Amino acid sequence: KSNKALTNRARGWRKKGREDLAQADYETIMNFAPQDANPWFERGVMRYDRRDWQGALDDLNRGISLNPKWPDALRYRALTHQQLGDFKSAIRDFGLIVGYSPNNYDAYYARGTLRAKTKDWKGALGDFDHAVRIKPQSHSARYWRGAARRQTGDRAGALVELNEAVRLNPRSYEAFYLRGRTHDELGMRNEAIADYTRALDLAPEDWNYRSEARRFREEPPK
Repeated sequence: KSNKALTNRARGWRKKGREDLAQADYETIMNFAPQDANPWFERGVMRYDRRDWQGALDDLNRGISLNPKWPDALRYRALTHQQLGDFKSAIRDFGLIVGYSPNNYDAYYARGTLRAKTKDWKGALGDFDHAVRIKPQSHSARYWRGAARRQTGDRAGALVELNEAVRLNPRSYEAFYLRGRTHDELGMRNEAIADYTRALDLAPEDWNYRSEARRFREEPPK
C-alpha cells in the first residue's frame, strides 16, 4: 500500500479506537519512508490525545526535524511542553509559529496567556496587541489585553479594553470582576461596586474569586 493509503487506514483505525493497528500502520510508513514527517506527527497527536506527553514530544520532535515549518506540529509540541510544565519551550514554539505565520491569532493568544502565567506581562501585552489587531472583536483578547495593561501600570488603558470586553460579552463575570478592580484602583468606587455585583450575579457558585469579589464589594470607603 502507498503511504497515503496507510495513513488513511491508520486514521480509520484511530476513529474505531484501534490505536494498536493505527500504530502498526504508522510504523510501516516510518520504516519504508523515514523522511516522511506525517506519520511522526500523527502518532504524536495520538499519543497526546491519550496523555502520553513524553511519547508525544518524542514523535513531534522527530516530525518537526523533518518539516521544521509545520504550524500544526509546532502547536502540538507547544501544547505538549505546556502539559509537561516547560512553559519556556512552549513559548518558544508559539514564537516559531508567529515567525512563519505573522497573522496567526491562536499562536499570539496562546503565547500571551503563557507569558501572563509566567508574569511576563510586558511580553504578554505585545502578544495581545497582535491578537486584537488580528481579531478586534475577540472578547478574550480584549480581556487579556486589559489584564496586561493593568499589570503594566496602564489602568486607564486597561479600563478601555475591559469596557470593550464587557460590550462584546455582557455575561463575562471575569471581565466585570477585573473591571471592578480597575475602577477601584482609579478611585471610581461606585462603578467598582456595580461591577463586583454584576460579576457575582453572573458567576457560578464555585467561582474561585466569589469570596474575594464579595469582600471587595463590601469594603468600606477609603
